[in-house]
Amino acid sequence: MKFTTVAAFLAVSAVSVSARETNAWRMARGLPPNAPSRRATGVETAKRSTSSGISYSCNTGPVQCCNSVTHSSDSLAQLLAGLLGTVLPADAAVGITCSPLSVIGVGGNSCTQQPVCCENNEFNGIINVGCTPTVIKCSSFIKMVKVYKPGKVAIILQGRQAGKKVVVIKQLDDGSGDKKFPHAIVAGIERYPRKVTRRMGQKKVALRSKVKPFIKVVNYSHLFPTRYALELEGLKGSVTSETFKEPSQRENAKKTIKKLFEERYTSGKNKWFFQALRF
Repeated sequence: MKFTTVAAFLAVSAVSVSARETNAWRMARGLPPNAPSRRATGVETAKRSTSSGISYSCNTGPVQCCNSVTHSSDSLAQLLAGLLGTVLPADAAVGITCSPLSVIGVGGNSCTQQPVCCENNEFNGIINVGCTPTVIKCSSFIKMVKVYKPGKVAIILQGRQAGKKVVVIKQLDDGSGDKKFPHAIVAGIERYPRKVTRRMGQKKVALRSKVKPFIKVVNYSHLFPTRYALELEGLKGSVTSETFKEPSQRENAKKTIKKLFEERYTSGKNKWFFQALRF
């Protein structure tokens, strides 16, 4: 009887100790704390081992876009197979007049019919044997929208003119010459017009309405695009990559831009562009 009571007491004690054996409990008794258990973050949990869509290639080659997909017993399929000197399987889907799909910039990238994966693509697209419908991964065929266009207003983030508003004159998404990175030729205001009041005379108003422009080649990563645009027809073609090679050409371009900016300011259009940002 005594042995049974002692055994039951020890069992209950062991269960209670294991249930409440936290690091605080262990450290209170002079024991080292347990190693922290590694838990997956939300990002790691959300990650997938495989992509959610099927890419533009099959196990047997690229995805095919066929004008029509029919059964191997179809008369047109039998005729084409006879001309090619091949025998079609008894029960198979056959693609007629197919062409491979590929990513943008490499080949065709649109298909009005159902894209298919075919087991036999050896007949130059005239006829493809063993075709099954597939799903194209959208990310392989979506083309990026161009953010920077002539007239787009942006803010410079780096350099001497950081915080200044600029308008894009020309964008070069693929780079050019010695600048292999995406960049844009922009024009902005180095010195903004000053405040004028009704009590000032015409000469003083004209003097305080002058602007000092600048032109610059800026990396896309140093620009912050806005939703605004500036319609200045005279700016198009006023500055090119060749303008920055000669100081005289640069000064002439700045004079042209200065005249356009001052005309726009005095006409009362796009007042927001001629107000300095306060940081």
